[in-house]
Amino acid sequence: MAEASPDTTAPAPPENGPSKATPSRDESISDYAEQSDLPTYTSYQCAHTLTGHTRAVSSVRFSHSGASLASASADGTARVWDADTGSCLHVLQGHSKGLNDVAWAPSDAHLATASDDYTLRLWNAGTGAPLRTLRGHTHFAMCVAFSATGVLLVSGSFDETIVVWDVATGQAIRVIPGHSDPITSVAFSRDVLNPAIVSSSFDGLIRVWAGDTGNCLVSLLATGGPPVSFAAFTPNDKYVLAGRVDGKIVLWNYHTKQPLRTFEGHKNTKFCLQAAFLCLGVEETGSSAPPAAVICGSEDHHIYVWGVNGSQGGVAPLLGLLRGRAGPDDPGEGHCDVVLSVAAHPHLPVLASCGHERDKTVKIWRHVSLP
Repeated sequence: MAEASPDTTAPAPPENGPSKATPSRDESISDYAEQSDLPTYTSYQCAHTLTGHTRAVSSVRFSHSGASLASASADGTARVWDADTGSCLHVLQGHSKGLNDVAWAPSDAHLATASDDYTLRLWNAGTGAPLRTLRGHTHFAMCVAFSATGVLLVSGSFDETIVVWDVATGQAIRVIPGHSDPITSVAFSRDVLNPAIVSSSFDGLIRVWAGDTGNCLVSLLATGGPPVSFAAFTPNDKYVLAGRVDGKIVLWNYHTKQPLRTFEGHKNTKFCLQAAFLCLGVEETGSSAPPAAVICGSEDHHIYVWGVNGSQGGVAPLLGLLRGRAGPDDPGEGHCDVVLSVAAHPHLPVLASCGHERDKTVKIWRHVSLP
């Protein structure tokens, strides 16, 4: 089909705002908490603070090579940065409203963006030039991801649908009426032959779909059904990591439908926060490889780092915080607002993060063992 079928029953925006990019709130109220009783994670230091966005930065993603970093913002632009120096390489302009997500093609040749203007756009990552606009969603486009082959693109929207697109033509090839509330995230597995898609929604469900048919394979629902703000496959595709708007991130065995481990302690009651895995082998970093970890931003302005191995009562150990600040005039190098998204470099112990409206920055954090 040429376009996603229209859905006139798309929900009205929730009270806390229309999307990840532009949630409304009382700007006079800060969510900052010092958290002095929690350890500081001293293994990473802020190497660069990237400025240029004029509104909240909703998403950050490293390229597959690790050479570049992309960011998406409520200012309606995406930016491509040099991940080593922090210099801005390209500003991607064309959307008429704020951006919620950005994704790299496996080849790193293209980028995709999802916007409140209901569209997705494909870009030449090397030049920043627009290539194609994908139309079909009837409400905010919240999330976007490429398949492992780069042939397909998947998106999720406030219109409660998941759409699978042909990257070469920009045509919608499958529309999945996947959830009963807005969709907050989508991701492909790394399996080239039998790809799966995972989605999350405000309806409290995490669902896994067959990428070739759109059939639902698994539905996961936590006790109480809190809204789910983020879901992704683990690097080995065996599990799903999902963040909830109740201050908990859960690692699921989606084959048995059992939760395996919970990562908690951060504050998440309002925003769709994007978590990430830090999982580097000795072959990539040498004997000084940092421990495997889950990282996530928090509404208290900090970044939380949990160990993946070991747990007590099913709760993962908190390794520490990359500390934020109460405001821009306070000392320190951390964010001074809600940390909306984090990303891990694919080959090096390097992290990226981005901040909400009072902050508007992207930060690159490097492990202290790196030169």
